[in-house]
Amino acid sequence: MLDLITYASNTEKRNAKAEMDFIAQQIADHLFDFSLYTMSHLCRNANGASDFLAHLASSGDFTWVGGMPLPNNFCHLLLQDAPDLHIFYTVN
Repeated sequence: MLDLITYASNTEKRNAKAEMDFIAQQIADHLFDFSLYTMSHLCRNANGASDFLAHLASSGDFTWVGGMPLPNNFCHLLLQDAPDLHIFYTVN
């Protein structure tokens, strides 16, 4: 009986290890998919325009269709993030 319990315990360990190996391989495969991209982090307060858009998207209460004017507060954030942008676009 003890041999049967030991065998069952070892089988569970082998199955758990095989499952972890499978998961690790899946993660590695997904990370490899991103090898052609460069990812970097920028603090939220250094990129207010992106934070603004992410907040709108997460609220689920905003739709923007090409041709619609950009929200003024978004344009102001763009100008703050890129001061030289005022050459191309001004906000009234």
